[in-house]
Amino acid sequence: MGGFAAGALRRLGHEVTVFDCAPRWGDKLRGALPGGGGSAPAMNASLRRRAAAERADLFLTVFGFDIEEESLHAIRQGGTPTACWWLNDPFQLPRSLRQAGWYDFYFTNARGCLDEYRAAGIPEAHFLPVAADPGVHRPQVLAGAEAKRYDSDVCFAGDWRPLREELIRRLLPRCRVRVWGPWGAKLAPDSPVRDVLTDGFFTPADMVRAFAGAKVVLNLHSWFGQWPYGVNPRLFEAAGAGVCQLVDAKAEIPDLYEVPREVVCFTSFEECERLVGHYLACEEERHAIGVRAAQRTLREHTYDHRMRTLIEIAGGGRAN
Repeated sequence: MGGFAAGALRRLGHEVTVFDCAPRWGDKLRGALPGGGGSAPAMNASLRRRAAAERADLFLTVFGFDIEEESLHAIRQGGTPTACWWLNDPFQLPRSLRQAGWYDFYFTNARGCLDEYRAAGIPEAHFLPVAADPGVHRPQVLAGAEAKRYDSDVCFAGDWRPLREELIRRLLPRCRVRVWGPWGAKLAPDSPVRDVLTDGFFTPADMVRAFAGAKVVLNLHSWFGQWPYGVNPRLFEAAGAGVCQLVDAKAEIPDLYEVPREVVCFTSFEECERLVGHYLACEEERHAIGVRAAQRTLREHTYDHRMRTLIEIAGGGRAN
């Protein structure tokens, strides 16, 4: 997502310098030692040196994992405003609140969390959902071996969660399901999901091919049943790919897509099962949903749109 954001900023005419915030080898060694705490002093020292040399008009990080308060203070003291795009709300809101006050501008994927940011003294908290990259998340037609490899009735791509496994198991007797993601270590040895699993991490391009091979793409937020707000990246990635997407309802979705003409929402597993059966039987209807979803995504929900909004809020004529 950081790469997609950097690419969008360049397309918008900004000069962009990318800094890899992954902890350095010394940080990793230190973090592995007792009491190491997992901090990243070497990375942060390098970041401060780079920021001092660049004197950018805006410092932007995605998530901000491992970036220390001291580094952000130094960047701000150097005259560069700071912004963070945090994408793990609402389920990691407490972790986010610990760092949000370090930044000049803070962006969240959950509109429902804004009141909590305000209450915590973060006046410049803004709703900014994720997006699609049209160069990757676009409609595709598979043929030959690819068509056979990715063929399914229902596809799910993402991390394992107990509720996701439960829903997949409920769908298995009803249709041809495929699951893509690092689930193997979490599943019981005799789990029937193993028979439909392609275990391990996947690239964005692999994910889009899996979507293209499916009649219906299932999107179940990891916080299903806990929070009725907050949208994940898959909402936009699947829509951009032009597929019929079934997603658990979140408060923000009707303002982003027309339901059910562009995406289809459900509020329970029973409703999801019913909708799967309906759309598998209605080829023209699900095709039309996918076409409209891709069109809306291209008009309103690309990384270019998000970065334009972010720059308008945070300011800065040249983003490094």
